[in-house]
Amino acid sequence: MTNGDYVYVSIAPLEYPHPDFGNFTWQNFDALDTIAKEAYKSLLLIRPVSTDVNSTKRETFFRTAIGLSKTEYNYTYGRRLNITEMPSPFTISSYASIYMLAQVLNETQRNGSRQPFVSANLASKFYDRCFATPLGEFCFDRNGQRRIGLEVTQYSPLSDALDKQIFNVDKFNLSLVALQAVTWATGPTMTWPVPNIPLCGFSGQEGECADQGPRYTITWTVATSVSLLVLIISACVLARRVMLNDAQLQSQRWEIDLSLLQKPFTEDGDALDRRFGIPPRTEKLPDATEKLTKTVATVNETGKACLKEQAVWIKSYKTCRRNSVMVKPSKKFQRCLNNLYDLRHPNLVAFMGVVTQAGPDITLLVNEWCSRGNVREMMDTNRVQVDWQIKNSLISDLVQGLRFIHQSTFTCHGSLTPNVCLVDVRLTLKIAELGYREILTLGFGVPTWDQVHGTDDTRLALYNAPEVMTSSDGTRTETPEADVFAVGKIIQGIATDFGWLKLEGPVVLGPDCPWMTKQEVLLCLKPNPRERPTALRLVRNLARTNSRLLGKIIVRMGAYAEELEEAVVARTLELEEEQRRCDMLLLEMIPVEIVHKLRHGMPVHPELFDSVSLSFSNLIGFLDFITLSAPLDVIRLLNTSHGLFDQVIMGYDVYKVETIGDSYFLSSGLPDRNGHRHAFEISSCAVQLRQAFESDEAIKECPVTLQIQAGIHSGACVASVVGLKMPRYCLFGDTVNTASRMESYGEPSKIHISTETMALLPQGSFRLESRGSLSIRGKGEMETYWLEPAAPSNIELIF
Repeated sequence: MTNGDYVYVSIAPLEYPHPDFGNFTWQNFDALDTIAKEAYKSLLLIRPVSTDVNSTKRETFFRTAIGLSKTEYNYTYGRRLNITEMPSPFTISSYASIYMLAQVLNETQRNGSRQPFVSANLASKFYDRCFATPLGEFCFDRNGQRRIGLEVTQYSPLSDALDKQIFNVDKFNLSLVALQAVTWATGPTMTWPVPNIPLCGFSGQEGECADQGPRYTITWTVATSVSLLVLIISACVLARRVMLNDAQLQSQRWEIDLSLLQKPFTEDGDALDRRFGIPPRTEKLPDATEKLTKTVATVNETGKACLKEQAVWIKSYKTCRRNSVMVKPSKKFQRCLNNLYDLRHPNLVAFMGVVTQAGPDITLLVNEWCSRGNVREMMDTNRVQVDWQIKNSLISDLVQGLRFIHQSTFTCHGSLTPNVCLVDVRLTLKIAELGYREILTLGFGVPTWDQVHGTDDTRLALYNAPEVMTSSDGTRTETPEADVFAVGKIIQGIATDFGWLKLEGPVVLGPDCPWMTKQEVLLCLKPNPRERPTALRLVRNLARTNSRLLGKIIVRMGAYAEELEEAVVARTLELEEEQRRCDMLLLEMIPVEIVHKLRHGMPVHPELFDSVSLSFSNLIGFLDFITLSAPLDVIRLLNTSHGLFDQVIMGYDVYKVETIGDSYFLSSGLPDRNGHRHAFEISSCAVQLRQAFESDEAIKECPVTLQIQAGIHSGACVASVVGLKMPRYCLFGDTVNTASRMESYGEPSKIHISTETMALLPQGSFRLESRGSLSIRGKGEMETYWLEPAAPSNIELIF
C-alpha cells in the first residue's frame, strides 16, 4: 500500500468515529505509525454526510442514553480504541423509526382508513416525503429509500486525517460534484491517474497478458462444471417433487373418522338446523337419494350431520368390498381423491372426505351442506319467491360452475341433473357430486354408475345428450358437450319452474326470459355436439347478461341490510340500558374496584385495612313486633327502616356492608381509605340515623315502641369477596367482633363507642360521656363511652 501501485476504497457507515464501526485513523501510537501514514495516502473514504441529525441534538441524545445506562442498567461507558465509547448509533435509528411510524399511524387513524394497519398502506405513507423528529429531519424517496448525502475524502497533510473532501453527492438529485483535485499517490511503475481498465484486465489474463490455450481450457472446464451442477440440481428438484407427490398421496387427507360425525337429526325437530341458524327443512330428499336409501344397510346414514362444528351432507352408497376398506389403494384412486379434495369454487359443492368405517359394505361420502336442497326442490316450495332476478342469478352460477369443472383435471361432470344443482342459504347455486363416479368405481367397486343414479327415472334420463351411450358393463360416454346439453335442459327447467317435464312438444321458455338466454339454450340443445357452445362462451354471454339484473338483487339486499342494522341498533341500545341497570345493581352489592376485577377475570385477593371504623345498629323491640304482627307487616317495617337508613348514609363517607334481619352493618375507611376521618364520619352517621329513626312518622305508628341501639369500634380488619355464587363483600377480624360487642352491650337510643374510636374523633366534635370500665365477653375489661352530638359552636374538626 505504500508504493502507490493501488488505490484502496473504504466505506464508513457513520460520519463520526465510533469504535464499533471502524476507526479510520493511521495513529495507533506504535512503531508502525509512519508506514500506516504513507499507506493512508492511497486510501479513499466514502462516508455519509448526514444533515438530517443535528449534531447538538445527537450529543444530547447520547448523553441522555449514557445517563440512563448508568442509572438503569449499571453500565458505564469508557474508552475503546482510543475513542470515547458511545451508545450504538442504532439507538438513533430506532428512536427515529418509532417516532416516524407513530406519525404515520396517527395520520392513518385521522384519515379514517378502512384498513389502517395493513403494511402496504403504512409503507406508502413513507414514500417521497420528509419527517420532522426531535433529532432532525429524515427524508425518503418515492421508492421508500432514505435520502442521504455522501462524500469522498482522502488524506490531508494539513490535518493528518482523512478529511479532505474530493467529491460530494447531493441527497436529492444524486449528482456527483467535484470539490477539489485528487492528489494521486505516485508509484515506481504506474502513472496517475490510473486507467479505468488495467493493461492485463481485471483477471490478469487479458490484453498483452492473454494466454489463449489456458483461457479456453478454463472456459470449457467452467462451462462443463456449471452444466453438470445444473443437471444435478434439476434431478434433485425433480426427485424431491416426486417424493412430495407420493407423500401427499399417502397422507389420505380425505379420510374422515366416523367418530367425528355427530348424529344428523334429533327427535325434537332438526336441532342441527337451529344450531347453524338454518330454517327447518321440510321438503323431501332428492329423488335419487330417496331411491338409494332403500338399498343401503342403514337408512339414517344418508342425511345431514355435523363435522367439526360445520354442517355437512352425508350420502351413503352400497359398495362391493367388505367393510369398504382397501389394503393398498391405487395411486390413480388416491390422486383422484386428492384432486377432488383440493377443488374449491363458489359454485362447486366442497368435497369434505370419505368415511370407510360406516359398516359392512357401506361407504359415506361427505360434502358441503346446502340448506335449500336442489334447485327443483327450492322452486317447488313456497318458501322463496323465485322471480326472474333470482332465476338469472341461478343460471349465472350454473354456467360459471360448469366452466370451472371443464377447466379442472376432471374435464367434465358426466351426470348433471337438477338433483346435483344445490342451493345454499344465500341462494347461490352449487354443482355437487363431481368425481363421485371415479371414486366409487375405482376405489369401492360400485358395479355400475346407473345403479347409483337410477336411470330408470325418466325425468333424469331427459338430461342425457343424444350421443350419450351406456354399454353393457355400465360405462357411459361422458364429454363436456354432454354437460352443455344437460345445462341447457336445466336452464329450461329453471325458466319454466320445471313445468317442461310435464309438457309434450316444443318447450316455450316464456316471454320474460332474456333473448340471449333463449339463443344459448337453443344452441345447447343442438343434436350435433360440435354445434353446441363451450362453457366459456356460456359464461361470457349469460353471466354478462345477468350482471345488470343482479344489481336489483343487490339493491334489495341493501335495503334489507339497512332494516337489519336499524333493528340491531335498537336491540343494542336495549342491551346497553339493561347492562347499565345490572351494573347499578351490582355496584350496590360489591365495591366498584371488586366489580372491575371480577368483570375482567382478575383474582380478588384479601385486602388489609390498617384503620377503619365499624358500626352495628339494632332495633330494640323488634322481637316483640314480630310476635304481634303478620309477616308482611314485618317486611314492610324492615323495608321502611332500612330504606330510611339508606337515604341517610348517602350524605356520609360510609359503606353499607350488609343487613341481617334488623341489624344494620356500616363501615368507614373501606373500601375507600379516608385517613383518620372514618371515626368522625361513622359517628356522625350514627347520630343522624338515630335522629331520623326516632322522628319518622311510620316508625311512631308501630304497635310496639322501637328504639335504635348502636355500637362503634375502630381498628384493623381484612376485606374480601367470599363465594363463587352470590359473592358477598365480607369483613373479617377482631375489629368486627368488638364493634358487635359495643352494640350488644349498649342501651336503647344510645350510641356506644370504644376507647379506640374516641381517640380518633376530633376534639369537640361530639359530647362524650365515660361509661367507666365494663367487662366485655371475650375482650375483658374495656373503658367505653356514650356518644352524643355536641353543640354546633363547640365543633372543631382537626384531622
